[in-house]
Amino acid sequence: MIKNILILLVLSTTHAAAETPDSAIVERTSLWRTTEQPAWMNPAIHKDAFNHSLTQIGIAFDFRHENKPFTQELGESHTLPSVGVNTFLKLSEKTSVWGSAAYMNGTVKNICWNSSSDYELLKPYVLADTIGGDTKKEGYYFSGAYATELKKISLGAEILFRAEHEFRDRDPRMRGIATDLTMRAGAARTWGRQNVGLSFEGNFYKQTNSVDFYNELGISPEYQMTGLGTYYTRFSGDKRRLYFNGGGISIAANTMPKSGNGIFADLLLKQRRYHRVLADFNSMPLTDIYNESVSGNVGWKREGITRTAFFLHADYERRTGDERIGGKSEVNAYPTIGRLTMYKNHATNAYASAIYGKRNWNAQIKAGYVNQQEEYVWPQRALESSHIFGELKGQLFIAPSKPLTLRIDALAATAAGIDDKIDMPFADLSIGTAEYINHRYDFAKASYTTLQLGIRADHKLKDPRYGLFASLNAGTVFCSADATRISLNISIGAAF
Repeated sequence: MIKNILILLVLSTTHAAAETPDSAIVERTSLWRTTEQPAWMNPAIHKDAFNHSLTQIGIAFDFRHENKPFTQELGESHTLPSVGVNTFLKLSEKTSVWGSAAYMNGTVKNICWNSSSDYELLKPYVLADTIGGDTKKEGYYFSGAYATELKKISLGAEILFRAEHEFRDRDPRMRGIATDLTMRAGAARTWGRQNVGLSFEGNFYKQTNSVDFYNELGISPEYQMTGLGTYYTRFSGDKRRLYFNGGGISIAANTMPKSGNGIFADLLLKQRRYHRVLADFNSMPLTDIYNESVSGNVGWKREGITRTAFFLHADYERRTGDERIGGKSEVNAYPTIGRLTMYKNHATNAYASAIYGKRNWNAQIKAGYVNQQEEYVWPQRALESSHIFGELKGQLFIAPSKPLTLRIDALAATAAGIDDKIDMPFADLSIGTAEYINHRYDFAKASYTTLQLGIRADHKLKDPRYGLFASLNAGTVFCSADATRISLNISIGAAF
């Protein structure tokens, strides 16, 4: 069987030399573009990302299922169908515009220990309960950008907007309405053999969040979580209405070789802060989460008949949380009389990578190290885990006939736990909290193996300006904590 597959790939690659894959599709999805994608955050650089204009409109179906939730706060499965359009237009050699719009409506099943939207942004400062349930999710997404060149300097601006609504129609009936606005501006110019760019980003975020109970027989308490199973005792229980606001800024610097041969480097500094405010008691502030991160790439690449690239990547994220100290009640209000930094989380990720290939195929190898340290100051709690990982990606473009282009992607990866530590006062924890912490620890120290396979077909119609596409991507993750994840993504649409 394996021998037959290898023969098929060789014959397909040989035939592809006679028929050229669609250039507009290759330049957008080639694994080789991995070296350039971090710089596309700068709209002044993004304007030259593609040589061909392309608009795609279609529908997609995204499915995920875990026999045990890897992260309880994110649920054990989801079904998220969507419809969307994206476009990139070259108006001239010096000017480009691009944008996108999408609508999503689906369900996330069996969420627990989280009754707020955007858990990954706000963690650990969310509203939570031990019951949870299935959550319906609806989202609207828009973006638009314009960039041009003026007197050898490229200038660009981009705006991205996200609005999501999550709710449950069974007790506990959580509801979260979140809006997220990001604005970017950048500049770039050529210095010698390098294109150099600098960009800035501003973000504004808001969420209203509540939990209601319609059952007259009783309600369950809602907890104002503060990290590693702790919660704000004074304002937990029946305090179920709050809102979040915040945002932040980012600064990015990039350099890339003008000819495609040479050194490339990227640096991104990012700062976000989010405030949790109790809607009752005259909008009393409860907590503040501060997220600061730095990430960078540096490498060398060469383009020609064959392509080669080597690069190093590292990123570090520090997440700290302050708890407000409320004074005595004054006319249904609690004045803030102090604050304490009680939560700390440090995440480090570093890897080395190499890419090799030609126009119609690419291979990438990656090896690295990941460390996560989470701490609650008092009473002392800590959770730490470290992994080493390796990853191998392969990509092949095939043109079986002039109007048809096929893209095949494959990935195999493994992450092995090498060190872990837990410090927790289990004797003082409730049974439910102890189970929650043990579940987190089991998955934090576990080892993972990932396998993915994808295929996309693009078919040009009689008028070559128009075409149809369909894609299928499937994957599975095996976790040593006796858990498995299955994922599936299907999309079909038209391109012109």
